[in-house]
Amino acid sequence: METYNLITNLINALDIEIKTIGNNPFRITVKNGEIVNSTGNIFIYKFELEDTQDIPDDTNVDVIINNHRLKATILSSRGLEMMIAFELNQGNLINQIIIEISNANLLKSLKQLLEKSREGSIQINENIVLKLFGLMEPIVFNNQNIYLPPLNIKLDEYQIKTIENTNDSEVAFIWGPPGTGKTIIIAILTIMFVESGFNVLVTSNTNIAVDNVFEKYIKLFEDTSADLQNGKIIRVGNIQIEAIKKHVQESEIIQRIAAPLFLQIKSLDDDLEPLKEKLSHLS
Repeated sequence: METYNLITNLINALDIEIKTIGNNPFRITVKNGEIVNSTGNIFIYKFELEDTQDIPDDTNVDVIINNHRLKATILSSRGLEMMIAFELNQGNLINQIIIEISNANLLKSLKQLLEKSREGSIQINENIVLKLFGLMEPIVFNNQNIYLPPLNIKLDEYQIKTIENTNDSEVAFIWGPPGTGKTIIIAILTIMFVESGFNVLVTSNTNIAVDNVFEKYIKLFEDTSADLQNGKIIRVGNIQIEAIKKHVQESEIIQRIAAPLFLQIKSLDDDLEPLKEKLSHLS
């Protein structure tokens, strides 16, 4: 009942926030769209912007193309370039589109998720919810078997203390202003837990935030993480940092790990050719 009341209070607070923000979307125009990729029923286009736009990754929007309205998703908005995903092929080139963005969309999505949790259609760990909001004391561990790996950087006393506190607590919040090393700490904690046999999920409301963690992970542990080399560290979703793809994108991992097998197959095929030639003469 305590969790039910907590979720209800959150939903009510979101209702107030949504009404405060209002439902009036703002519009931006993007031009010179060209298709860059397609996977199944997802078609990704790159557009040009006249001005930079600070829009979160994976924002659901309404798009107007030639007076037709349809749904789309902004995958990323970096500088004067925007990547947009459609569920229908819009052709190779799109001259111009108008994007309508509602500031309340993310809050509405969160509200729907909370409503599903309250009605029981989505299962949640109630104890974790209560611990996150400080209504139940989290368990304090004494993890003697989780070790700080060798590092080629020097951590300050606050970073070391943060790692120790996170290691010993069931729930931890890492807070700090920009530049204090939060992403590095998350990367270090990730390898500590992975190498201790835990399954680790790193998630965020933006793709770039997840990519930043992987980028730090690779920079720190590219030569020492067996799991990274063996393809056990996998990035799911739309990767925004190109340099990390060869390490953590599933298709790249498959190609890398399978490369020796392909070479062996080629070698066997080469050995087989002379035998096929001899067989043809015998027959």
